[in-house]
Amino acid sequence: MRNKTVKFGLIAIIITALGFTSDSDIYFRINKSLDTFGRVYREITLNYVDEINPEEFIVEGINGMLNSLDPYTVYIDETGKKDIDIITNGKYGGIGATVGVRNGNVTIIDLLEGYSAKIEGLRIGDIIKQIDSVQIGADNYNDIGKFLKKEPGTKIDITIERPGMDELLNFELTAQEI
Repeated sequence: MRNKTVKFGLIAIIITALGFTSDSDIYFRINKSLDTFGRVYREITLNYVDEINPEEFIVEGINGMLNSLDPYTVYIDETGKKDIDIITNGKYGGIGATVGVRNGNVTIIDLLEGYSAKIEGLRIGDIIKQIDSVQIGADNYNDIGKFLKKEPGTKIDITIERPGMDELLNFELTAQEI
C-alpha cells in the first residue's frame, strides 16, 4: 500500500514538473541563446584582428536577426525614435515611403497611398541607391531621414535599383505634408 502511494506521488510530481517545463523551457532556451550570443559578441569585439565599434556591431547583429523575419520588422534606434516622435506628434514633409535595410541595401518596405513615392511609381522592394546626389547604403541608413524629410514642396531626386531590371531608375519626387 505504501509503495502505491509513493509511486502515485512520484507520478504526480513528474506530471506537475512536465507541466512547468513547457512554460519555463522557452525562458531557458532564450537565456541559453542570449548567453551564446553574448559570448560570441564579446569574443569578436575584444579579439578580432581589426578594431570593432561595439555599438555598430550590436546593431548589425540585431539587424541580422530581424532580416530573418518579415520585411516589416525593423529595429528603431534612438535616432529613429526621434523620427517616430516627429511623425506622431508633429508635421513634416516626406515622400510617403518607409525604408529599411534588407540584405545590406536600403529598401522601400511600405508606401502610403496618395503620396509622391507611390504616385510617381516607386514600389515596395525598390532599392534606394542615391538621394539628391548622395550615395545611399546600409552604412548611412541612420541618416536617411535627413535626406527624405524636407519642407513640403521640396523636390527630392531619388535613384533606385528595381529587382529584375538592369538599369537604375530616376525619380523626381515632391515632399508632401505627412
